[in-house]
Amino acid sequence: MCALIVDDQPQIRQIVSSLLAARGVVVSEAADGLICLEAVAVSRYDVVLLDYRMPGLTGAEVLTQIRSADGPNRETPIIAVTAEDTTLNSDLFAPFDGIVAKPLSAEVLYRTISSVVRQG
Repeated sequence: MCALIVDDQPQIRQIVSSLLAARGVVVSEAADGLICLEAVAVSRYDVVLLDYRMPGLTGAEVLTQIRSADGPNRETPIIAVTAEDTTLNSDLFAPFDGIVAKPLSAEVLYRTISSVVRQG
C-alpha cells in the first residue's frame, strides 16, 4: 500500500510516517497543498491523509481540486486529519472518505485507513 501524508507540521508527518511504515506502508510526504497537488498529479496512491487546516490551500480546497482533476487519484480515498471538533463541524468533513482526529491514535488511524482502502 502507498500513502501520501500531507501536513504543514513536520512532526505530524513524522508520526504518521512512522506508524504506517511499521505496518509496511510505503509513505510519501507533502508539506502543503501545492506540493500535494503536484504529487497526486503524477503518482498513484492508495490513500491520502490530508491535514484540514494548512496555510495556503486548505484540506477542503485540495480535496476539491483532486476530485475535479483527471489525475490518477481522482477516486483515491482521502482522509481528513484534523484538530477540529468534528462533531460540531461534521458538514465540513462530509466530502472526505474518513476523519482522523489529532492527537493521533495509531488504532484509529489504522482502522480508518482499513475502512476506506480497498484490499486486493
